[in-house]
Amino acid sequence: MFRLGRATITRVEETNVPSYPISKVFPELSEAELAAHLPWLAPHHYDADKGLIRLSVHSWLIQIDGRK
Repeated sequence: MFRLGRATITRVEETNVPSYPISKVFPELSEAELAAHLPWLAPHHYDADKGLIRLSVHSWLIQIDGRK
């Protein structure tokens, strides 16, 4: 949550799990490129066993003067 002037803005997380095939998100990614980045991708951003990348899907709640 943060404030901007009179507004309060809150991030509402809907999902943040490995659920998207990396080949669909990055269709031109080669196996060699993926292997080069695995040390920092897995396990927090990429599930190597399932081939799924973690993407955050969220909305924003904006409140101004008690109105949402």
